Formats: sequence, C-alpha cells, structure tokens
Amino acid sequence: IETYNLLIFNSYKNGFYSDARKLKDQIFDNTFHLKPDCQTFNLILKGTHIELFSEFLSKNKDIKHYVDEETKEKLSVISKNFDLEYQKIKLDMKNRGFEMQAETENIYIDILVDQNRLEEALNHFEKVHKNIQIDLFTYTICLRIYKTLLNNYHYNTKTTNFSKNNSSKNEIYEKYNSKINYIKNL
Repeated sequence: IETYNLLIFNSYKNGFYSDARKLKDQIFDNTFHLKPDCQTFNLILKGTHIELFSEFLSKNKDIKHYVDEETKEKLSVISKNFDLEYQKIKLDMKNRGFEMQAETENIYIDILVDQNRLEEALNHFEKVHKNIQIDLFTYTICLRIYKTLLNNYHYNTKTTNFSKNNSSKNEIYEKYNSKINYIKNL
C-alpha cells in the first residue's frame, strides 16, 4: 500500500490528476487486493489541495496571506470545492473505520493556512487540539499561523485609513492579539 500511496501523491504533485484518481479508484475498489490506510487518506487530502489550487497558485506565485478582494473571491470558490472534497474524504475514512488522527488534522489545518483561511484554521485547531497528540508538526503549523497573523496585522494597520480615535486600529489589534495569545499559551 505504501507504494500505491506514493504513486498517488506523486501523480498529484506532478500534475497527473487523472492518473492519481485512477490509482485512488483502484485502491478503493473492494475487490482490489490492497486496502487504503490512514496514510492513503492523508496523501489524497494533500493531493486534492494540490489539484484544486495548482492553477490558481501558478498564476499567483507571489501571493501573500493579505490579498485583495478579487483574489479572495477566487480563493473562496476554490476553497468551497476543496471543502466538498474534504467532507467526502472524511466520510470515506469514517465509513472504512478510520478516525482522524493527529497527522490528518495537522494536514487539514496546514491546508487551511495555505488557503488563507486563518480563522477556520484556528477554530479547527481549537476544536481538535485537546483530542489529538500535539507534535512538532502541530507546533510548526501554529508558528505559521502566528507569523501570518502578525503579517496580516502589520499589513492591515499600514494600509487602513483610520479615524482620529483609532478605534478601528484597536479592534484590529485586539482581534489579532487574542489569536496570537491563544497560540502562545499552548
């Protein structure tokens, strides 16, 4: 199964999406001699993200996490498609007797960060971090969120035209500060 898992992921990674889907279908065929494992689902999750975002990312190589409204709309459409696929993968895992493990949760949170969905990434992390074994990869993702939140804060405070009372600036500060403190207190 390890060989098939790597073949599937490398097919996604190298842009051979139809080949990846064929291999996936073969493994998920009940008459096939190999059965998917948790790593299969993890690699399919990563591959689905690669497939759905590859065209967008190739056109937006210098994308930052603070993006304009037009880019946010494009990301939103792609993210909705990813969410549908994620729910299918999650349901298929459950139907085959696999629970979401720390690695799967980490991959999902990491993908949300890649998709500039920091609120969702943090909310999902808050929801699951008490039930999973936090490892180095989890902390690395938290640092990415932390860094991105700081970048967003600095970008938003530099580009926003604030009123004289700075209430908007204080709101932005409180918003980011509470999230950063949550991560720092882990």
